[in-house]
Amino acid sequence: MVSNSATTKAWNACEFCRKRKRSCDRCLPRCTTCSTKGVDCDYSATKSVQYFPPSYFLDHRVFQESSTALPNIDFVLPPSITDSFSSSEPILASYYEKIHWWMPIISKTRLEPDMRKSISVPSAELQLLVLAMKIILWHPAQHEPSDPLTRAYTTAKDTINEAVVSGVLSLRILQAQVLVAIYELGHAIYPAAYLSLGSCARYGMALGVDVSLQPGLFIPGVGDLEMEERRRTWWAILILDRCMQIGNPSLPLSTHNPVINSALPLNEADFNRGITKPRNFTLADAPSIEMGMLARMSQAAFLLGKVYHHNSNPLLNDSDRQEEYWQLDRTIRALLKLSYVEGQTRRMVVCSQTDLCFRALIALHDPDGTRSDETHKAFTMDLLKPIADSMSWDTAVLLYDTTVSVEDASPLLLSWAYEAAKIHSRLVSLYDEDALWSLAQMKIKLGIMARRWKAGEQYLNLLKMQAGI
Repeated sequence: MVSNSATTKAWNACEFCRKRKRSCDRCLPRCTTCSTKGVDCDYSATKSVQYFPPSYFLDHRVFQESSTALPNIDFVLPPSITDSFSSSEPILASYYEKIHWWMPIISKTRLEPDMRKSISVPSAELQLLVLAMKIILWHPAQHEPSDPLTRAYTTAKDTINEAVVSGVLSLRILQAQVLVAIYELGHAIYPAAYLSLGSCARYGMALGVDVSLQPGLFIPGVGDLEMEERRRTWWAILILDRCMQIGNPSLPLSTHNPVINSALPLNEADFNRGITKPRNFTLADAPSIEMGMLARMSQAAFLLGKVYHHNSNPLLNDSDRQEEYWQLDRTIRALLKLSYVEGQTRRMVVCSQTDLCFRALIALHDPDGTRSDETHKAFTMDLLKPIADSMSWDTAVLLYDTTVSVEDASPLLLSWAYEAAKIHSRLVSLYDEDALWSLAQMKIKLGIMARRWKAGEQYLNLLKMQAGI
């Protein structure tokens, strides 16, 4: 509705400001807010505006008893995101080729039909997810400075915030947040990466994806494949949360460690074909080659969380601490051995789960690396040298096996190489040439991966700083 031409003002606030409960100056043809943000300004008084029901948080029991469903709330996208969606096919193809193999959380079987239905009128959630895929595929230019704070990245961050403010609570938005958090972690965008991961955890719990780890869970309106996708997305958050704490163990985790009967993800072969099973493996099951890569990553992340708890638990007496210490050591090494068996059986380099196992062993046997007495040093080095040697062997395979592209590898492998390089630096006085060779391997790996993930540059700089101390 519009007032007379003398005032050149609309009678009512525009849809964009109304939905966000913002003050609207009602200027015609577009209000100042919409002009600044470059979005459509709609003064139609006939459109109904849906809001997120506050009862969902204020009194969830009342919300459930009222049988109120969460509304399908739309939100406004900048034109640049719409442009990305128009060229989504190559983005999706590259994503499933280069990212999905090491972080398989988005079902292609579910996504493709949604994309086809959205060709004429694409949903804002799908457009934002495609933009997040485009962002995580970005890599630095080879021979010139590159800033990962790209326009697409900042647009995605702003739009995710707009979606949250508008009251959108959906799996697609959560998955977009996870991809953006991985991007920030891989390019050392801090403190954004740490804060984004905390937001993923909170958003995921608000959405209820954390309960997807309960075996046999049924939620009305959520199919088996979507439930599996929810489960995989939550496990990804748990894995990233534990990896994030490696460099600064004083920071608290954003997620609790799962319980022992928590359901693990299905194997990737079934997930990629859209096949679900009546029963998933759980954390209580012994590691098995029938489990998928993400399932064993989840097991390793669970053990890493147990190591963190072991290291910080003041209630354990000396006897119980020693018993738990060696039990964790045996369990982690058993999972590590299985990873190598799979690598030989399936003729593949198993990186992600071995990475987490190595990190867990390092965190267990040398949590802070501050003791300098000879007895402890010799004991620690005897334990860690076999671990570091295995890491060097894995790196050599990764560097020289032509079937594997280091530049397509997960950014989670960066801190593994850095931790191993630190160990080798301390081993130089004990093992000389062997340690020097292994140290060089780790630096080469970091240098090559820095072509893809700028965090590699930061880890190399840290090694240089420590060498000069």
